[in-house]
Amino acid sequence: MASPIGRRWLRARPRGAAAEGPAATPEVAAKLRLSPGQRVLVTMLGLLIVTVQVMIVLAYRNLGSTTTSFGTATDVVTGLSRVLREIGQLQIDVARVRGRGDVVKVAIQRGLVDQQIEVTLSAAPPTGAEYAGLERARKHLAGFDAELARLQADPTPAHLARSRPTLERQAGEAETAIKEVYDASEIGFFGAIANALHARSALERVLIGISGLTMAVALMLSLSLRRRTSRTFARAYQRLVQEVNEREAAEQALRESEQRFRALVNNASDVFTVIDDDGVIRYQSPAVQAVLGHPPDSLIGGNMVDVVLADDRDEALRLFEQSRQQSGVPVVGEVRMLPRGSQTPRRFEMTVTDLLADPTVNGLVLNYSDITERALYQARLTRQAFHDTLTGLANRARFQEQLEQALQQRDHTIGLLFIDLDRFKVINDSLGHDAGDQLLREVAQRLGACLREGDTLARLGGDEFTVLLPDIAGPEVAVAVAERMIGTLKAPFDLPGQSVVVGASVGIATGVALRDRPDALLRDADAAMYEAKAGGRGRHAVFHATMHTRAVSRLAIETELRRAIETEQLLLHYQPIILLQSGQMVGVEALLRWQRPDGTLILPNEFIPVAEETGLIQPIGRWVLHEACNQLSRWRAELPQAAGLSMSVNVSARQLQDPSLASDVTSALRNAAIDPASLVLELTESVMAENLETANETLQALRWMSVQLAMDDFGTGYSSLSSLSQLPLDILKIDQSFVARLDQDAEGRAIVYAIMSLASALGVRVTGEGIETPGQLSALIELGCQYGQGHLLGEPVPADALAAVLVAKASSQVATMSKPTRPS
Repeated sequence: MASPIGRRWLRARPRGAAAEGPAATPEVAAKLRLSPGQRVLVTMLGLLIVTVQVMIVLAYRNLGSTTTSFGTATDVVTGLSRVLREIGQLQIDVARVRGRGDVVKVAIQRGLVDQQIEVTLSAAPPTGAEYAGLERARKHLAGFDAELARLQADPTPAHLARSRPTLERQAGEAETAIKEVYDASEIGFFGAIANALHARSALERVLIGISGLTMAVALMLSLSLRRRTSRTFARAYQRLVQEVNEREAAEQALRESEQRFRALVNNASDVFTVIDDDGVIRYQSPAVQAVLGHPPDSLIGGNMVDVVLADDRDEALRLFEQSRQQSGVPVVGEVRMLPRGSQTPRRFEMTVTDLLADPTVNGLVLNYSDITERALYQARLTRQAFHDTLTGLANRARFQEQLEQALQQRDHTIGLLFIDLDRFKVINDSLGHDAGDQLLREVAQRLGACLREGDTLARLGGDEFTVLLPDIAGPEVAVAVAERMIGTLKAPFDLPGQSVVVGASVGIATGVALRDRPDALLRDADAAMYEAKAGGRGRHAVFHATMHTRAVSRLAIETELRRAIETEQLLLHYQPIILLQSGQMVGVEALLRWQRPDGTLILPNEFIPVAEETGLIQPIGRWVLHEACNQLSRWRAELPQAAGLSMSVNVSARQLQDPSLASDVTSALRNAAIDPASLVLELTESVMAENLETANETLQALRWMSVQLAMDDFGTGYSSLSSLSQLPLDILKIDQSFVARLDQDAEGRAIVYAIMSLASALGVRVTGEGIETPGQLSALIELGCQYGQGHLLGEPVPADALAAVLVAKASSQVATMSKPTRPS
């Protein structure tokens, strides 16, 4: 359908023009003569048409590049700002490092920095300056990681003092590398936005102006040529219509480009806000509605500070002021804002850039993103790093941090309790780890109920707990807390399938702030705890200097004992066991000795407790078992008198708890080629009573092997008659403390008589230990005791000395060996 202009031109066409066809065109063109003014109009029209075409090509070319570059720039600038924030927090954490717990915080923050760098690298063009800047930062952070690893391995104050400058330098160089590319990207980003909008407006105006001028020139030319150039003008008019259509298409493309630009801003997860120098909001991106629930129009004209949570408004004003002092440099901080209709504030990372001097912006540009979930994740990581996952109590790192802080408070006396549960391993091994975990949780609850306000309870690991009393009047306060804790643990714990009782040994140490060191205070409390446990368990002990001396001595003994095992300084002495009626030697007991290189002979009561505490008792006990069996085999091979001898070997609590005890016995018997009935394993009454549930299966296995079992030091423990009847015993050994009273008072004689009656009822043999006088020997024979041992009958001697005694004592008379008064 023809336009109005076209219709007018059709009406004005001369007669006969309709008859003219294509063949007439050359004739018209040949006869066409233009005046100078018409030539000027034609030239102008041609120039204008060319200009419009060039503008349209430029418009289309800029459409694609503007959209792509804007999207990439948004991701890169946002990523760089977050990397700067994480590195800034890393520098703060490095400056705050005081102990092991702070080193863990630095490691967590370092992981967040690396995570954000990876995200930003994925958005940055591989050939861009941002990518290169991030790679430079990662190289600096590699040096940071190396120094941090060394600090984690040795987090001492001295190492921290050496490491801190290196960590700060490496983090600062990484921040400088990121900041250089970020500044250029940020300014270029906002400049690109302004230039794009300005260019679009200018292009629209130019196109409109040129189009209007083109139409005016065309109209003038058409009026001049309408009688002579109707067909020529028709073609020009068609071309003009085509150019107008192209202009409209270009304008449509510009509008679509603007819509895409707005869509990018509107759908971005970050919120963009432009405020003037007074904080009044001039522009608000639509993303604020998705993030905070506020319609964008409702915020425009209001003050930005009113959107921030009241407690964080000072921080927001500080960010604005700091940005004004560094024009064009992004300033990053954190503020909280309250979403519309919610009572739970959200945490935002806000980047403020002062572009007041930029005429295209003329304001402070705020870019803020919701980091609530990241903050919660970081809080969870921090809690996991400083709290015990089983009980929820503070862990060792957190306790160490609290202790260091408490010792910085001037004129404060600090109390520290070190708690170790008694018999926990027995319960854990017998009822299973699930029951053990439940017991630890309930113990933590009971101990926590005994604390005062401000005290800290921590679980160091296993069944060890510590309590920090940050400000006490004196040791008596710590003693009162310890007594409450010991008392609260006396009540039974109801575990699945069984009710158990567990006690605690508590060591107490006190220190003075700004004088005592945390590690020394913890060491002293630990030493006091061992003192309490050695005193009978279920009690407390206050540290004094002699405990430290004993602890140092125990450490020295442990070191020397390890060396003694390696250099074969351990040896066995053997004490005869005599059939009292005939005086015949029927067995020997292997007793451990430690002979130092200088010839000093150390008795077992000086080093066996240390061996049990450190776990060395297991390799020592295994060696004793094999050596004793091998010695009995050698005697039987060399001496006919040794044919009927038995060998008694002591077994410790740790050995009894070891599932491999039965296999160790089997191996020793097989290697020595002796019958199992020749071996007697001696266990003290207290060891059997404490480990009855876990050890009963092992004892039964040994009994099925025909190995004899003896209860040593009977009468000093707390065995019940029911537990005694369950044990597969062959021998009861009366403790020497009862034997010593036989020739002193009637009560001692009555106790031994009761033990003899009990043994008879149980069907087991009886051996009296520690026989020192003829009166004690006579009393035991009179009471019907079958066997005995002691210095009166024979002291512990080396293997070759005992062999000589066997040869010399072939007769059945009881003959005493030399009678020194040394204990066994």
